Amino acid sequence: MADLNREEKEFIRSFVERELKEVEKHEHDFTELLSNSPFLSQLHTRDRHVEFLASQERYHQFLKSLLAKLK
Repeated sequence: MADLNREEKEFIRSFVERELKEVEKHEHDFTELLSNSPFLSQLHTRDRHVEFLASQERYHQFLKSLLAKLK
């Protein structure tokens, strides 16, 4: 995978930060979070092997890890 430039990292970081806020807002209802996101819902339904969507905790950790890599 090609290296991301600063602008690309900032763009992706803003999406990850926004998603982290949503995950924390819906921490007690991960199903609602998935159902409110067409992309995540489709990914979860189509690709059951995506481990980071197995639970709210795993998804939260995945996003935090991704954010750390983007800094």
